[in-house]
Amino acid sequence: MTRNHILKLFHILNDKLKDNNIRGDILIYGGAMMSLCFNSRESSGDIDGLFQPSDNIKELAKEIYHEQPLDIYLSPKWLNDGVSLFLSEKVEPDDDKKEFLILSNFSIYHCSPEYAFAMKLQACRSSKFKDDIEDLKVLISGLEIQDFNQAMNIYEKYYSRELLPTRHEVILKDLLSKNLET
Repeated sequence: MTRNHILKLFHILNDKLKDNNIRGDILIYGGAMMSLCFNSRESSGDIDGLFQPSDNIKELAKEIYHEQPLDIYLSPKWLNDGVSLFLSEKVEPDDDKKEFLILSNFSIYHCSPEYAFAMKLQACRSSKFKDDIEDLKVLISGLEIQDFNQAMNIYEKYYSRELLPTRHEVILKDLLSKNLET
């Protein structure tokens, strides 16, 4: 889904919420957030987020999937809350959210760039390795991270240092060394 597709889906979901007299919100993370808030990638395979009211929005997302707008290919899990597995135990999601777009019945928020950096560093999934690396590069640049200690200070606001796999430390050090060379 491109940035425009994601925005179109948010408007469709807003209309469905309005038709059902429901007010909803979502706190987006991952690729959709990187696409919408940082213009750092062309597309995302899904929208990761925390949404309320969860059951209503899940049901409306199923309806949208079955109605499939002609210009968008959707997977059944186009809107999902799987990101909850990666959330920090140190920070409540609502304490870190930033406003992105407020519609009549649907508000869209995103996490802070610092939290996005910490989550990307923590997750760094091998299946989406290229996207995660590119996202980390964008966040390192945007946050003006200059060295490993500065990066770790941000990371440790959200996660315990012991949780960071050694492989991810190596990736971060490599990215920082390349960032300093340019």
